[in-house]
Amino acid sequence: MSKKHIPTGNPRGRPKIALDWDQFDKLCFLQCTQLEIASFFNCTIDTLENRCKAEKGMIYSDYYKTKAVKGKISVRRKAFQLIEKGNPAVIIFALKNLIGWTDRMVSEFKGEITESAPVVNFITKSQNDKKPK
Repeated sequence: MSKKHIPTGNPRGRPKIALDWDQFDKLCFLQCTQLEIASFFNCTIDTLENRCKAEKGMIYSDYYKTKAVKGKISVRRKAFQLIEKGNPAVIIFALKNLIGWTDRMVSEFKGEITESAPVVNFITKSQNDKKPK
């Protein structure tokens, strides 16, 4: 025979961890990882996932993406402000990462090598001066 639970007015199990959704959104904005956010709230990753589904009606990764994209926009806006001011490091970064420029020089040889070129030894004046007399 199983025991039947009789409500006593006292809740059973662990109390729910309160998640401050404004803080949660700010952590997403800062591109914090799921583990960092869980650590901030002193809970598990499973708790974050379960609470997102229960309270926000979407899975964690979808909720995170909607909030994190605003942080990426903010960083891009700041980068363009620095580009407009002429910051050379940010200009180079933007050219490489946004436009696709590279530092590599591509050299291409077209044709055939038919015979070996003679090896020429060049001796500079300073090397001649160092020879013993």
